[in-house]
Amino acid sequence: MGIIGYQDGPDYIRTYDRIDFALDPFPFVCGTTTFDALWMGVPEVALVGDCPVGRGGFRILSTLGHPEWVGQSVGDYTAVGQKLAASPGHLAGIRLGLRTEICSSPLMNSQRFG
Repeated sequence: MGIIGYQDGPDYIRTYDRIDFALDPFPFVCGTTTFDALWMGVPEVALVGDCPVGRGGFRILSTLGHPEWVGQSVGDYTAVGQKLAASPGHLAGIRLGLRTEICSSPLMNSQRFG
């Protein structure tokens, strides 16, 4: 699909229907778009960064219970993406259950943050 420019809300959300998995940028990670992708059933591949701002994707995915989507090196990051890309059936299963996973995870525990 490639890089997508700015989109309004409804178009932005519909774009996730065409994405198999997202790549967390590095060295500075995204936060909001990570949650958007996960909410829309799109797994994200992250790389553990060298500084706190570079470990956001790792923290989000680990807390969600998917440390297997995190690479410890650039080579691992690439391998995780290749593994996901090679398994469309597995990706379809992830898409079906990811919103439920995120809703029941500590990431959505508002009492904890209140």
